[in-house]
Amino acid sequence: MRQVNVYPNPFYSKISIELSSEGYENAIVSLTNDGNQIIKMFSWPLKPGTNKTALETLDALSEGTYTIAIKEETGKIISSVLIDKQPKKT
Repeated sequence: MRQVNVYPNPFYSKISIELSSEGYENAIVSLTNDGNQIIKMFSWPLKPGTNKTALETLDALSEGTYTIAIKEETGKIISSVLIDKQPKKT
């Protein structure tokens, strides 16, 4: 079983993702808005153990709920997490 950690929630400008893997494989990470539009998508090469990556420079996104989806290259969903964008800090 894979361990997935997506934080912080809510986020402002950066989302960190940690994912455990038992072997070498590629995952596809996507960030979509509540209208299911893809905001960011990238391939993530995984190695055995804990893998870490981040989505940065997200401060221009509108406040609201987004989905982080992590899939195997075959399309099988590893994890899908709802995450909220907090308003700009004043």
